[in-house]
Amino acid sequence: MAVEVWARNPKRYLRECADVGLLDLIWDKGFAVKHGIDPEKFASMMLRGRPWRAITIDIDTAWCYGPEGGQAQPLAVWPVWDAHRHGFKRLLDYIKTPYAERHAAIKAPKVQERAVKGQEHRIMIVSLPDLKTGPGKKLMYELSEIQEEFPDVTLHIHGLYSWRAMFGLAFKATDTDPIHFANCHEVMLPNGKHIHWNQTVEYVMWVRALGYMPIELQTPDARIRYNLQSAQWAAENFRRSMRFRTAGFEEVDPDSPLKYKFVSTAKRLKLPPAHEGDKFLCDICTLQRKCQEYREGSVCGVATSDGAELAAMFGSRDSGQIIDGLGRLLKVQSERLSEALEAEAIAGELNPETTKIINGTFDRAEKLAKLVDPALTLRQLPAGAQTQINVINGASQATLMAAVMAALEEQGVPRHAITVDLVKSFLAINDPDQRQKAIEAKAVEVTGAA
Repeated sequence: MAVEVWARNPKRYLRECADVGLLDLIWDKGFAVKHGIDPEKFASMMLRGRPWRAITIDIDTAWCYGPEGGQAQPLAVWPVWDAHRHGFKRLLDYIKTPYAERHAAIKAPKVQERAVKGQEHRIMIVSLPDLKTGPGKKLMYELSEIQEEFPDVTLHIHGLYSWRAMFGLAFKATDTDPIHFANCHEVMLPNGKHIHWNQTVEYVMWVRALGYMPIELQTPDARIRYNLQSAQWAAENFRRSMRFRTAGFEEVDPDSPLKYKFVSTAKRLKLPPAHEGDKFLCDICTLQRKCQEYREGSVCGVATSDGAELAAMFGSRDSGQIIDGLGRLLKVQSERLSEALEAEAIAGELNPETTKIINGTFDRAEKLAKLVDPALTLRQLPAGAQTQINVINGASQATLMAAVMAALEEQGVPRHAITVDLVKSFLAINDPDQRQKAIEAKAVEVTGAA
């Protein structure tokens, strides 16, 4: 399902919104007051005869209105959840008791605070922290999980610039500010990567996909239109695989807000040869400039890649969500492994299921390490890399070392001959087959000497 996109504070680019058919507008009340703008009159003048909608966001409520009744007769009034001022308890309260069902909202004296009967269940999410920080990322993933858990409510994510957060997670509505990048001589590609306009010749596929040539993007108004259309494309396609033509256009689709029709094709893409470490994380893949599956901050979407396997497992291509999911899974797997090893020790015999758990733990730990430190995908895990694997999300060093010890004992190596340095040397071997061969060779060496 496509994400709903609104144009944020379109004081200087409302004509471009009309050009691309984006007629849903959203205003911060403080911005409108500061610039002396009446959002209703402004839209009525600039979009005369067009079916526009607008939202004005105040401190505690946001009201939606159109050209018919204007702000005097809102179409809906929604609560505002402020990430700085409010906790999750309030958000869950807003979700479980819709604004239209609250007595105080129904009887509110101000029309901009009074709920409208039968209105959509929506909550405006504002004042989000910097998404480059750990707390910021964690909050976005938690909000995305809440949106998935409560599909009947629309969480409208307000004030962001990242396509990855706006369109790559589970949210149903967001807003964009195309002038932010346009004024910096930049464009936001549909795949979520923002670049200087003169670099678009390196990503010409993504420029032509929206009906432009790189040279056209040297003007601010063209960059604004491109960024708006990029958001429209991402709203429909960021989370799905999409094959599109990059030259030539079909007839306009009258049901689409876009001015052209995206065309699916079964033609295989001709990519250059992959290098070591490619087809795992999009942001470090050398094929990204020519790959239609590239999405900023995502794992590979090519069907035969390890990234696609992870995406299918966790229902998302976002690397942060997968890291979180793998960490939880690895913690549970490590606990199961500890219990299995203790059971083997008590029973005095090896259990084939324990070996499967060992192999699964190593495999997930390796993938988690590569996601946390992308440099590890460029080479086999170096000596000492197991430390990075094991510390993450509860997968303790002791647990994985115990796994190697069990594998050595299975090959007949007595426990007194298994040293810490020996176990670490095996943990440093990335390839499972090579690791197994090394363990078997050591077993032969030790048992032969005995």
